[in-house]
Amino acid sequence: MTKSPSPAFEIDEHSIGWIIFDDPERSVNVLSESVMRRLAEATDEALRACQEARVRAVVIRGKDDSFIAGADINLIGSTEDPEIAKESIELGQEIFSGISSLPVPTIAAVHGACVGGGVELSLACDHRVLSSSHHTTMSLPEVQLGILPAWGGTTRLTRLIGLRAALDMLLSGRKVSPTEAKAIGLASAIIPAATFHTSVKGFAQTILSNKRGSRAKKRPGLGKLLDATPLGRSIVLRMARKKVTKRLGEQYPAPLAILDVLTRTMGKSVAEGLSAEASHAATLLVSPVCKNLVHVFHLRQMSKKGTGLPVDSVAEPSAVSKIGVLGAGVMGGGIAQLAASRGLVTWMKDIEHAAVTRGLQHARSLIRKKVARHRMTTREARQAMDRISGGIAYHGLSGSDIVVEAIVEKKELKKAAISELEEYLSDDCVIATNTSSLSVKEIATALQQPQRFCGMHFFNPVHRMPLVEVIRAPETSDAAIATTYKLALNLGKVPVVVSDGPGFLVNRILGPYMNEAGFLLSDGASIKMIDSSA
Repeated sequence: MTKSPSPAFEIDEHSIGWIIFDDPERSVNVLSESVMRRLAEATDEALRACQEARVRAVVIRGKDDSFIAGADINLIGSTEDPEIAKESIELGQEIFSGISSLPVPTIAAVHGACVGGGVELSLACDHRVLSSSHHTTMSLPEVQLGILPAWGGTTRLTRLIGLRAALDMLLSGRKVSPTEAKAIGLASAIIPAATFHTSVKGFAQTILSNKRGSRAKKRPGLGKLLDATPLGRSIVLRMARKKVTKRLGEQYPAPLAILDVLTRTMGKSVAEGLSAEASHAATLLVSPVCKNLVHVFHLRQMSKKGTGLPVDSVAEPSAVSKIGVLGAGVMGGGIAQLAASRGLVTWMKDIEHAAVTRGLQHARSLIRKKVARHRMTTREARQAMDRISGGIAYHGLSGSDIVVEAIVEKKELKKAAISELEEYLSDDCVIATNTSSLSVKEIATALQQPQRFCGMHFFNPVHRMPLVEVIRAPETSDAAIATTYKLALNLGKVPVVVSDGPGFLVNRILGPYMNEAGFLLSDGASIKMIDSSA
């Protein structure tokens, strides 16, 4: 049977209209040109049904496992003409405005990933209900592509949750969990994932019986003062601009464009906000920065689908359920926190009880900060903390699927440590060294089974830096690389496999980069000029 085009409009027995995104040609829903045209048609159908009193509410939902993965990234990367870009943006704004102007309550039922244009579509609705699944997240990552949310996202988000909370999402592009979305007023409700799609009907019935609907969370006094007054908004925007300029300079225009849109339009009409969004986004879309960042996006997506191995390799990654961390310093504590937060049983070893205690405290403090920022629930934090333990004996590392050595950056100490460690591990346990510059090949000489050994270089701070270098020495097996690569992906990192050469990848690039800065300085260039050009 031929499936209906996506999105389809249906009316159920309770007079609730459903706009259902379920593209049969894709594993996730993408807002391509054809899908946007069909959304306009579905919205017109919904409007007619409302006018004929056949529909009392409209719900927008996605696939069974995801909502909407945003706009078509290939269209973003291929746009060359700013006028055509602006026309396309304005068309999308018009379609979403059609949703927002429907004369009945509108609800976005978000289960799974809701990204970019998907969030903007949900913002055009009166309510957003999120499933409790840990796969459910909301994010506006446009800034990471060198653009800004221009289908109403910049304007509507700020008016919904306040300037400060909106800037956090808009300028970072980070994912927001259901718990945080509810806390900041982005979500009206969280519904258990197991009964999500059926329970959404109950939420709609509740909204219909309560005309006032669900209210957004009230912001505290100072927050209201900063968000709701011209003076307060001016202070927030000025501080945000100063922070962005200090962190990024002027190399990335998108964050500054977001701030410019909000500076010009906060306190004004939504229509004025949409107009400013379209003008700025059209310019950004055709810029070299956007093109380059889209290319980086594609590279990151490729890394997620890869194995880190040559195409002719038959090696498979081993499952990792327990990770050992040798060394309880800042890096060790950061790795332990990350692993435990991702569901792995974690054991941290050091030579002194005091060092282990400090490492555990560091890991747990990072987890508590996640709770304070609504990025983890108290229950999730407790579970993560319960997964971390440690001590001074090697036997605690027994049963590990992989051990990451993260002690002081001295080759002989690393060799001695992994030599002692090896006798406590199973033959198939991978050992990885977190080194930024030492030869993996030379460290591996301390092992009886050097084929199980590789480099796994996390950058500091571990919980923030996305890249992980997976370093192959001459004797490293494909299985060790595959397991380490897969682990990095499961930890939410971007792994890149590199050979065991001086500086690996990042520091090998950084060296000439810093040398050139030194040459410029010696040639008479000012520090300010060098920094502004970097």
